[in-house]
Formats: sequence, structure tokens, C-alpha cells
Amino acid sequence: MKISDSHFHLDSSQPLKKSVDLLRKKSYSNNIENLLVISLKDEPWTYKEFCQEIEKVKNVYYVREIDPTENYKKVFNEISASNACGIKLHPRLRNFNLKNKNLYKIIERCENINLGIVVICSFWDGAWNKYKLSENQFADLADTFPSQKFLWAHSGGHKILDFMFMARRRQNVFLDSSFTQNYFFSGSVFSDLIYSINSLPDKFLFGSDFEHLDYKKTLDELVSKFKKNGIEKDVIEKLMFSNFERLFNDNG
Repeated sequence: MKISDSHFHLDSSQPLKKSVDLLRKKSYSNNIENLLVISLKDEPWTYKEFCQEIEKVKNVYYVREIDPTENYKKVFNEISASNACGIKLHPRLRNFNLKNKNLYKIIERCENINLGIVVICSFWDGAWNKYKLSENQFADLADTFPSQKFLWAHSGGHKILDFMFMARRRQNVFLDSSFTQNYFFSGSVFSDLIYSINSLPDKFLFGSDFEHLDYKKTLDELVSKFKKNGIEKDVIEKLMFSNFERLFNDNG
């Protein structure tokens, strides 16, 4: 089976070159044809060093995290000067909400220079109230920028049904399966994930986000569980591979 992985992190416990070599090995041994690699701001290498190494790997797209609560203009200039395909927003880790005025300015700049993808962590961890984040803010942001494509990482976690229905109403929104699929590997949330993927088969993308686990073993277990729980072959192909193309290349 061909794989497109829409949520991949380099192993920051390793030196950069070794981590990129591990990425190559995983790509080759698991038939990964496309990768979206996420660069976080607190990794132990500079963004310039990251770009120099990651751009040596074929079929890799990458996004850079930007924090609207800090000096975002400098970081945005670094992003726009690179070959990044978009940005990553992490309100859960950086404690901001999607009404942040700087964030709206950042999205406007993404539109102005055709920076195609905005990835946003949407995993609800029980602390959203502390920084006044809510589900409707994701929908409002997508509605404000209808020509900007959004990838809601982790599909909302245990709130996946809410995020699936919001994505259904918004052509510019996609969801990735990362973290949620293996954090909730059993029980009602996994059932909701299966239901959501079947209900919205053109909008879900596989993402791993398990760089510290055995990639092949975890991938095989996950695909097997998807099949056993009633995801049809053609839907699995869309999830695991072809919807990546829709996100990055489909302008319709």
C-alpha cells in the first residue's frame, strides 16, 4: 500500500542529520511516497539548518510552527524565504486562542503570498478554557479565510464528530488522523473516528505522529484495525494516500 503521511515530526532526540536519515529509512521501508514534516519552534536545531537537510529528501513538504504571541513577523519572514508549503499553529502548547489578532494577520499574509496550508492542532486536552479556545473558533477562522486551506491536526481528539461536521460544511478544511487514532486505540472515540472517515471520505488524511514508536508495526496495526472496523478498501486508499493530493494540488 502506498502511503502519504500528513503529520510527521523529526526525532528531536537525535542529531538533525541522523533524524533525517531515519526519515529516509522509514520512507523507503514503508512505501511512503509523500510526507508533510512539521518543524516546531523548540527543536534543537535552527530552522535554516532544518530546511537545508529536509530539502535533500524527495517528496517532502514541510511547514514551520509560528507563535502569534511572540515576534511572529521575524519568523514569518523566515518561513516566506524558505520553501515551506505553509505554517503550523499550536494553540494547545503555546496557550493562545484562534481569536488572536496577530493570528488573523498571519493568515492574511499566508493568503497574500499563496502559502497554501495552515495546520492547526485541534486536540482537546481539557485545558482549552485556560486560554479561551473553543471549537467554533476553528470554524470561524476557516469561514473568514475561505480561499485558505486548513488542516485540522488530530481531528479534534475525542470531539471528532464536532470537527467532522464542521469540516463537512467547509470546502477549505481537511482533517488528519494523527495521534487520535493511536491515543484512542479502542472504545467510542475510535468508533467515532471510523464513522467520521466513512462519512467524509474525501477529507481525512492519514498522519502518523508516532515517531517514537515502531513505524511499521504501528502502521500495520492501524490499517488492520481500520479494515476490521469497516472502512472499505477505496476509502482506506483515499485516507492513506490520495487525499494528500487533494489537499496539496486540488484547487477546486
